Amino acid sequence: MDDSNSDECLPPGWTVKVNVRKN
Repeated sequence: MDDSNSDECLPPGWTVKVNVRKN
């Protein structure tokens, strides 16, 4: 489960969810 790979499938704004999960 790599976020870097999922970012392409996720819509704009995924960065916010990924940042919240990573931080």
